[in-house]
Amino acid sequence: MDEPKKKIDWAEAVFFIIFAVITDIFDIIADLAFPIPIVGQVIWFGAKFVSFIAWIIIQAWLIIRKVRGLHQAVFGLGSVADVV
Repeated sequence: MDEPKKKIDWAEAVFFIIFAVITDIFDIIADLAFPIPIVGQVIWFGAKFVSFIAWIIIQAWLIIRKVRGLHQAVFGLGSVADVV
């Protein structure tokens, strides 16, 4: 019999993990640049905007793939923890 298809393929999972890691690295760099007058604040706000857009993209992807439960909670909590 056919095995049920997984909702998240390995390639998709790796892509979105790398996508999330890159946005997190950008957040860390922006946090370190924040003390620089004017430029640091612009970079910081840009990083927060990019993180928000990344969160929307990941959440939309999870909704489109009909992923509920633990996967969506982990991605959502990771974004909330970044804000706090």
